[in-house]
Amino acid sequence: MFHTLASFIPIVTCICHILNVCMYTTSRHKVFTRQRSALLTSLLIALTFFIGVFMLANEYHNAVWDILYTFGYLMLFPTFLLYIKILLEPENIKISDFLHISIPILLTITVCALYGLMTPSERTLYVESFLEHPLNYSQFHGIALIQKFVHCICQIVFLTQLVILVIKGTSITQRYKGRVNDYFSDDAGRAIGYITRFFHILSALIFLIIMYVIFGPDSNKFTGIMPDVMYIILSLFIGISCHYAVMQLNITDEIYREQVKQNIQQTVTAYNVQDKGQVSLKNQVTIVIEREQLYLKPDLKASELAMALNITQIQLQSIINHYFGTSFSGLINRYRINHAKSLMKEQPNTPIYIIAEMSGYATEMSFYNNFKQITGTTPTNWKRQKGL
Repeated sequence: MFHTLASFIPIVTCICHILNVCMYTTSRHKVFTRQRSALLTSLLIALTFFIGVFMLANEYHNAVWDILYTFGYLMLFPTFLLYIKILLEPENIKISDFLHISIPILLTITVCALYGLMTPSERTLYVESFLEHPLNYSQFHGIALIQKFVHCICQIVFLTQLVILVIKGTSITQRYKGRVNDYFSDDAGRAIGYITRFFHILSALIFLIIMYVIFGPDSNKFTGIMPDVMYIILSLFIGISCHYAVMQLNITDEIYREQVKQNIQQTVTAYNVQDKGQVSLKNQVTIVIEREQLYLKPDLKASELAMALNITQIQLQSIINHYFGTSFSGLINRYRINHAKSLMKEQPNTPIYIIAEMSGYATEMSFYNNFKQITGTTPTNWKRQKGL
């Protein structure tokens, strides 16, 4: 019962989020953009994979389900990585990014062709034998042995894709995080650190599954409890990721609109941070932020400060990076944390969440994270150290 439920939950999760993406797109945007189409494709691939898992796990020993399963797990990571890049770096999409998809397609076609060369009885016997004894080669002969070899190549490709996903995905998300910090004063609701954590947890999980399959007491891939745990956790992360992904679509749209404005504003001459005029501009940045107390605005954007200084956002980022040694959000958060310290000294009995709100933070969690990052301690500990 648990085994059937564990392999069925991910199917329901994928279907729910496919419907969610479709309804979200229809109700708000009326069009499938590249980002939404990529997300939907990733979900459909995941659904294909989990349907194959469910059928094989419940002893539907059929070549069709094995082909479906093979196609799904080989395409799962490449399409997810492609979705992340289309979502976060659409301007950097190249033809080479689609090459990761060609290998799974070729391997799936090969598996399909080899099954086609087998007789019906050979196909059934192979699938049953492969599931029961995945590491035993002695019982396979002829086409079945070639098929077994191709399946092993598929597993190696799968693990290679996982490594590529972790490395490239982490790199893309880190670059995106830097971009968010250059556009917004607070990354609350815009950060995507959960995707990086997803990579690492998934890597650890699959490593445990591999160790279990190779060295565990039961080598059956579809009856051991470890795969069941993996499918449930994987479906949970798909659910969490899709929830944030739908929210992230609006954030990335906003960033790219800001980029278009920048490109229009930029002059042909490259901006040089060593220009003499920038020294006064540096002072102007400080004066405008402090005089207008712009840092108290929770949704402050770099474009607003640039407009107040009558310079482009590229120029503003250049000034902040060069003279203040940080990003736009880093500079604003310094002012906010200093303001919060002053408030806690003047009003020691005021609750932390009110201090956070009065200091320009949209959420208390964002305030805690930034306070600890800048001071090295929590607001509560800081008050205790100051005897407040």
